[in-house]
Amino acid sequence: MNNPNSFTVKKLSETQILSVYTEIAVRHFPEDELKPAPMIERLLSEGCYEGMGLFAEDKLAGYALFVHAPGNRILLLDYYAILEEYRESGMGSLFLQKMREGFLGCAAILIETEEEEAATGEAERIQRVRRNAFYLKNGCRRTLVKSRLFGVDFGIFVMPVEDVLTDEEAYARLEEIYRYVFAGDDFAKYVRMGMDA
Repeated sequence: MNNPNSFTVKKLSETQILSVYTEIAVRHFPEDELKPAPMIERLLSEGCYEGMGLFAEDKLAGYALFVHAPGNRILLLDYYAILEEYRESGMGSLFLQKMREGFLGCAAILIETEEEEAATGEAERIQRVRRNAFYLKNGCRRTLVKSRLFGVDFGIFVMPVEDVLTDEEAYARLEEIYRYVFAGDDFAKYVRMGMDA
């Protein structure tokens, strides 16, 4: 494992966020999971998109991009990845723990993870189970909140930062974020939300 003390977490500037999104995230996420760049630019210009970078000295080792509704300090983790050469070394857990320190003043972070039972094959299901186990291991809590965006089913996890959200609070804050990001008719067209009984 790399020495954890050699890594630092820093907030990314708007320019760095756009660079990470347009040049690096395209390698880590399927095209249908990437928002149009002008949407990210709009969220940045409105002060509702933020980024954190995990750095090995001055070299980017991982990134996390977040969106929030105006005036609300509940964040939704939008994109999260460790660069290939730093994977399988505990950097994902280290980054998740350190990013909490960078968001003091934020109550909690919401995390969408693809539903395990909606996987199209066993390999994909195992990958989703591993991803969810990773979040649970690192202090996140699985809620009863579910969402469907553009036909993809997600379960919602909460990572406390300065507060512990109830499932009902998580639902309300997530809906607020979705209504902000998917403005106008897009929310009704592409977003579905619910809670397991």
